Amino acid sequence: MSCQRSDNGYFESKLVGCSVYEEQNYTTIDNSVERFSGKIEYRLNEITDPYYKGKWEKCVENEPGVVKLEKMPEDYEPVCKVDNVVFKDIWDDDVKGVRWYCRDDRNEKLHSTRFRTAISATSVNMYHGLYWEPSARDEDNYPGEEAVSCAYIDVDRFLAFFKPELVSNQSRLEVGESKMSRNGTVRVKCSRFDGHVRRVSEAFSGCYYNGTVYRAQERWDEPNPGNDSSLWKSMSCQKSDDGYLENKLVGCSIHEIRNYTNGDNSVETWWKKCVESEPGVVKLEKMAEDYEPVCTVNSVVFKDFYDDEVKGVQWECNAGRVRKTHCKIGKNRYESVHLPEELQSPNGCKFICHPQTNIFKCDEALSMFKIEEKPRKMRKYKGARSGLPFDH
Repeated sequence: MSCQRSDNGYFESKLVGCSVYEEQNYTTIDNSVERFSGKIEYRLNEITDPYYKGKWEKCVENEPGVVKLEKMPEDYEPVCKVDNVVFKDIWDDDVKGVRWYCRDDRNEKLHSTRFRTAISATSVNMYHGLYWEPSARDEDNYPGEEAVSCAYIDVDRFLAFFKPELVSNQSRLEVGESKMSRNGTVRVKCSRFDGHVRRVSEAFSGCYYNGTVYRAQERWDEPNPGNDSSLWKSMSCQKSDDGYLENKLVGCSIHEIRNYTNGDNSVETWWKKCVESEPGVVKLEKMAEDYEPVCTVNSVVFKDFYDDEVKGVQWECNAGRVRKTHCKIGKNRYESVHLPEELQSPNGCKFICHPQTNIFKCDEALSMFKIEEKPRKMRKYKGARSGLPFDH
């Protein structure tokens, strides 16, 4: 019996099949006899062979509220029929994407065959860059396939059959995981959008080094081969002569500073030079004791500061490195490059102290400047023509 909703919406008790309660004796390996109690269920009008002995029986309602099992003819052979297609065991419905299973004489939707990959109801298969597993709708148990994870390598089912290593666990990405390509140009990420699993490939622009992508002009430190753990090599992502970004060794980095104190409490220091002793390996060479760092700008050698009257720049020499610190206006006025504000100059122009090049904004050309190229001539606006909104 079953409690079901009737056509008028009320629940009612309904006769749905037959149940056979019986006990059987089974002989074990040690020849002992064990008794097994069990129940065999038949749905109404179902034909089945419960013991697989070729004895088919049908559950029928011979009178209201009374059921019995009718024995089928000896030559009876169960078949199933779906959409005018008669089959005995399994039939793949390519139109609906469903695998049908003929159980005795009943049609059962086994699982989806949308991608022709579902061998069993528990199998997981890779197709279209995703891993799929069989599923069913809650309302009617209609079978389907649902994407549960992503594949780092997208291969079709034919290639996956001949090369199963391409769809191994190493290439599977769960939701939220990502993996970078070997050259660092593409990152494959498995995400979920609106409840659905999606495989997203992102292209990267930069340099790839030891599993990490670095942006253009970015600097980082890498371990330097050798016995000195405090000395590292500095790397940078720079554009090469052919226009491509590449990893470039640009200097040394000291991760530990040691000072040596003499007997008179004076600190002993010395100058060192960062050199590339062999490809990819840096070292610090000790300079002579009388070495004194100097800088050179336009053939002018200086130690501390140098005022460039021609360019209007004050240069600073810091441990042999030249950098622009101020812009010089006139004789005694200095403006910092760290505050790029528009300043009014005595000649009527606006001046901006930029870290690279000084900028002058003038309404008219000054005699002190030379124009290298012919300036572009601007057309004058003559007003709208008759019938045209703009002057072409």
